[in-house]
Amino acid sequence: MSLAKLKVGPFRRGRGGNLDEVNRKEQESVERDEVLRAAVVELCASVETLEGSSGSPSSSTVHREAFGYANATTAANFVPFASHPAEATSAELRNVWRAPFAGSITRVSIITSANAGSTEAQWFDPSGAPAIGSAVTETPSAFPVQTGSGYLAVFDFDDVTVTSGGLYALRIDPTSTIGNVTGWLELTAS
Repeated sequence: MSLAKLKVGPFRRGRGGNLDEVNRKEQESVERDEVLRAAVVELCASVETLEGSSGSPSSSTVHREAFGYANATTAANFVPFASHPAEATSAELRNVWRAPFAGSITRVSIITSANAGSTEAQWFDPSGAPAIGSAVTETPSAFPVQTGSGYLAVFDFDDVTVTSGGLYALRIDPTSTIGNVTGWLELTAS
């Protein structure tokens, strides 16, 4: 229903309605639609799927998957996946990631609440050994946030190959207290 119709309908002033309230609700609805539209665009950008002629992902397919955990120590920990809240010093069920298709893990990015110092990221078989590909070490860079600072580290991998449906575990090993961790991995189809 258009706003012009509401002005002459039962919601106009003096007939049981409040035009200001109607305007406020309409504005809230528009804002919710804008947030939803932005979320859909972000979702579409986060999983760029271009089907090849065989129906399998093409080499331009990139899958991004988020993870996060709270860790106030300097211990090397395996990252929890699938909404599990806790990391672990050994690979457990909650720390196993399943590759949706064959390809290469090209990047892992983390944002931490504390400066973790020189930090190593390494992929493993879920049994904890052997390592898959080479370890990558980065030092997080600080950036401002409303309540202080965050720290970003981007780990670029060039030799972590995964199979479709394969199971893998990611270990992050900071040299200083890492704090809370939010991160994501990027898998590129082969």
